[in-house]
Amino acid sequence: EARKGSPAAWAYLDSLVAGARAKPDRQLLVQARVKRGGTRAFRGDLTAGEPDLIEARTVAESIRDTLGQILSLQYRAHPRELRGDFKISVHLWKRMLRLSQAWNDPDHEGWARMGLAYADIETYRATEARVGYRESIRLMTRAGDQFGLLEARIGLARAAIYLGDYETARTIQLDVLDGARG
Repeated sequence: EARKGSPAAWAYLDSLVAGARAKPDRQLLVQARVKRGGTRAFRGDLTAGEPDLIEARTVAESIRDTLGQILSLQYRAHPRELRGDFKISVHLWKRMLRLSQAWNDPDHEGWARMGLAYADIETYRATEARVGYRESIRLMTRAGDQFGLLEARIGLARAAIYLGDYETARTIQLDVLDGARG
């Protein structure tokens, strides 16, 4: 459950939301709701985190806060995907992709494409997943996101395995290991 962990940390996150509401500062509210909702969602309680993330996106839209919209979508899509709820996660990733492209944000576009590629591979569409992971690698390289690049390369290796291209998968995996050592 998401409330496991430091009670002081949860109190802090709750105080951020309360403080933003008291001001009232809509930009601060977006940030506070994304932090609290994203933390809950990534700690395993999407049910508790999703209302924060939905409100964050709604407020972000009203004040034209593209990053707030992108983050609220990402923090909702990823946990849904891990639960196997691909219909909703794909919808959220596609919305995030459109926003990221319009904002010229290669990092978040790369994460959206990676989320879509993961959904493809989990729904037996390895060829499409390979295309998505390759595009994510290109974007992560452009953005300089080393963690995202690592994740995308691991996904690409997984797609190669599903496609029976074991030599490519092995090469990618060895490159990833070399990069981790260096």
